[in-house]
Amino acid sequence: AMLLHNLIDFAIFEPGIMTAFWACIAIIYAGWRTENTASVETEPNRLKKLMIAVPAVVIITAIMWFCIIPGAMAAAKTEKANYLFARGEIEEATALLAFAQRDDALNPKPAALAGKMLLHKFKMRPGHLPQVLHNAEGLLSAAIERDRADYSNYENLAEVYTMLGQINSEERRLWFEKAHCELQKALLRYPSSAQLHTKSAKIAEQLGLTEEAIEHYRKAVEIEDDYREQFKIMFPDREVISRMGKVNYINAKERLEELVRKTENKN
Repeated sequence: AMLLHNLIDFAIFEPGIMTAFWACIAIIYAGWRTENTASVETEPNRLKKLMIAVPAVVIITAIMWFCIIPGAMAAAKTEKANYLFARGEIEEATALLAFAQRDDALNPKPAALAGKMLLHKFKMRPGHLPQVLHNAEGLLSAAIERDRADYSNYENLAEVYTMLGQINSEERRLWFEKAHCELQKALLRYPSSAQLHTKSAKIAEQLGLTEEAIEHYRKAVEIEDDYREQFKIMFPDREVISRMGKVNYINAKERLEELVRKTENKN
């Protein structure tokens, strides 16, 4: 029961998790067989043995072929892609992740990682063509299709849209509106993130949504303040480590005060 409980937060098709899961099922079945087997057992005939063995072999082969092997292949390629990315070989890394996507059709990680790599590539050299950002958009959208629960893919997609808005003055508002939409989706999945509230506040400002920006800045500051109070209680002798960063925290507080002051002056 403890082992099963510790598996619930992980992807069931990961090789280690799948192995542990079926080991638990085997243990449960073995216990049930022990309790329900008569004291005197008869030797099953060849036909019965065959009827048990064939489906078992088919099931195990199917699990290996469709679940464990694709997952292992994708994991190996993803690990190698991370190594290539660390060496600055982004093109090779993203190409390898494309193969990993095809290996494991259910795994969102290769697409999400490739999208983040392209986003990083554009940040390092903003002179790249916008197509780099559009490619990142496609990859992150694919990752979202495979896993709609992960807030970080929406956050990264919002960053892609923000950058597209910054380099395209004619369609700036369109891209900022898309970024705003993706950040709202991210906040639905992670409402206690001060960083997401700060990013949402900045985009809301760009769209002229002052009241919304104030609420997001206020929420970001409240979350950080609550965290700091809890940190002091738990670690009274240690210096507080900010979750959103000291500079970002100070900037959020200053921007909140400034927007509130401007709103009050207008009224």
